[in-house]
Amino acid sequence: MTNGKQKKLIAFIAAAVLAVAACVCFFVFNSYNLAVSHRALPYGASGAAVVRAADGNILAGYADGKLQVLDGGTAEAVSEYTAGGRIRYADSKAGTLVFCADDKTVHVVKNGNVSTIGFAEGITERPFFADFDENNLYVYTYSSNTSGRLSVYNMNDLTAPPVSVTFKNFGLIGLALYNGALYTANTDSQIVSYDAGLNEKSKQFLQASPEFLGAAAGVLLVTDRLGTLYAVDGSADLKQCAIPKNQTVVGAAGSGGGEVYLLTSGGNLLKYSLLKNEVKASAKTGAAFIIGDGGDMFLLKNGAVYKTDSGRIDFAAFAGGVKTIMLIAFVAFAVAALVLLLIAFPDRFSIFVRFFKAFGKSLVKYKFCYLAVLPTFAFLAVFNYFPAIYALVLSFTNNKIGMPVSFNGFQNFKNIFSNVHLTTGIKNTLIFLVTDVLKALIPSFLIAQFIIALRAKKLKYWTRVLLFVPGVLPGLSVILIWATAILGREGLVNALLTPVLGSAALDFLRIKEYALPSLLFVGFPWIGAFLIMYGALVNIPPSLHEAAKMDGCNWFRRIIRIDIPLIVPQLKYILLTSFIGSVQNYGFIFATTGGGPDYATYTISYEMFRLMNTQGDYGQASALSLLLFVVIFAVTVLLLNRKKNNAEEA
Repeated sequence: MTNGKQKKLIAFIAAAVLAVAACVCFFVFNSYNLAVSHRALPYGASGAAVVRAADGNILAGYADGKLQVLDGGTAEAVSEYTAGGRIRYADSKAGTLVFCADDKTVHVVKNGNVSTIGFAEGITERPFFADFDENNLYVYTYSSNTSGRLSVYNMNDLTAPPVSVTFKNFGLIGLALYNGALYTANTDSQIVSYDAGLNEKSKQFLQASPEFLGAAAGVLLVTDRLGTLYAVDGSADLKQCAIPKNQTVVGAAGSGGGEVYLLTSGGNLLKYSLLKNEVKASAKTGAAFIIGDGGDMFLLKNGAVYKTDSGRIDFAAFAGGVKTIMLIAFVAFAVAALVLLLIAFPDRFSIFVRFFKAFGKSLVKYKFCYLAVLPTFAFLAVFNYFPAIYALVLSFTNNKIGMPVSFNGFQNFKNIFSNVHLTTGIKNTLIFLVTDVLKALIPSFLIAQFIIALRAKKLKYWTRVLLFVPGVLPGLSVILIWATAILGREGLVNALLTPVLGSAALDFLRIKEYALPSLLFVGFPWIGAFLIMYGALVNIPPSLHEAAKMDGCNWFRRIIRIDIPLIVPQLKYILLTSFIGSVQNYGFIFATTGGGPDYATYTISYEMFRLMNTQGDYGQASALSLLLFVVIFAVTVLLLNRKKNNAEEA
């Protein structure tokens, strides 16, 4: 080996070692655990609507009206309360628990006694958030984004009429007690403070409408829609600083030392320093809530409470930056190692060298051709390939509306196979699949044979026209006509059967026993593919039919031995398109029965639609779509492979 090759080989080994080192560093920093420990929430997983740390406990309120008081050390339920609607606010101070719910109630738990403040049925306002001290309870109720009422109740006599202030042209986005005064942020871009009698004490203007108000580490914090953070720390001046773009603050927790961590809607943490009056990006957590005020902090993520502190958060931010650098370094060194290897041993990798040389020459020679097709492939990549690849990635994540995205492995697939209605969905999907394929093949084939058998040319022509006309109607219109005008309670079927049977009119799509058979009947007489059949049959050479007739072959035998074998490609096409259309046809179920009644018409494709559009669970919907893709792809490959084998045998 020459000195030049030795140097190139040494350079390759060095690049490979650096690539491996960068890869190892990436995985080391990527595996860094932000939390010291974590404990699963005993109820509702990630469905908590309100989470707060108070009196050494964790308060978790849910959309179904359940409020749990959890032990701060073990996360086990200490006590539980139930309201008639979504929990909007919950806090505990000095042994007094207050929570508000969407059923127009405010509940106060003191010394084991529960007192409830209810609002009259005729009042459209409902409590949205509150705050309290040992003497007063402040409640904000609203009826729209531009109107609401702020009321103060006597904590020692909740039955006494409250003192109220009504807002007619703007509403509040939050309120908090701070330094003995009640601070509010309103949609009129103001921070207003009140005394206990709701008399206005001070007013400060913001640059834009506020998005968040909260208190942490002895600081009152407000953010607006322009990305400005305002801090009230007891001084006369209102401190202002910018926060990173496209970040919406949803929570705050103090870590001591004049530092506050802000949680954004995307699960990222921002670090605010009161002394420096600046905000810097911190760690990515994927959390939905952050709680704590001094010392330890807690993050709610994927239905578990994670305990952490400022030191671990800061190191996690550092690890995130290093992880990105290591990933870039790994790619760079890996590419460098590959190039050096090709240069050091060109003979052994000549096939790759020749390929890239030929490809480069082809690009130069036919550059205008490639430029002409580039827009087409660009649109395909953006609107076809990228959504498919992104759905594949989503299928391994916990991706729900309003919740941070996080990787959850095969949990979505486990949830799919643990669905109690999965068997019903598979059974109904198979029923629709078999019947749809048979309806696509048999009636259209028979109709095509009937048209060919007609002698009069004009009769053939007008028969084809009349059979084709229904095909130009919008598919959804046809489905709705069948659902209402034909199968509905006042539809054609009831009009024909009621006088004969003498029974009351039936709503076929709302009765469990009749819903599925009725849907199978939709589209009768099922001649949608007759043009493909007709085109295939008329292209069969007449000489074959004449020879079969001379040999004494009857009509049925001719179909079996001549017609069907010669139109196998068209039959496979109809079979494949019918199979794909049947498996994916959630719109048919959505427009008619919605999977009911009692899951009688529930299918796999409709479950995918329901997960995405009703529950907002994009992760599980993507996992289900991936399973459907695997099934459709396998059947497609099987049919195409058989077609290839048949062609080779011929």
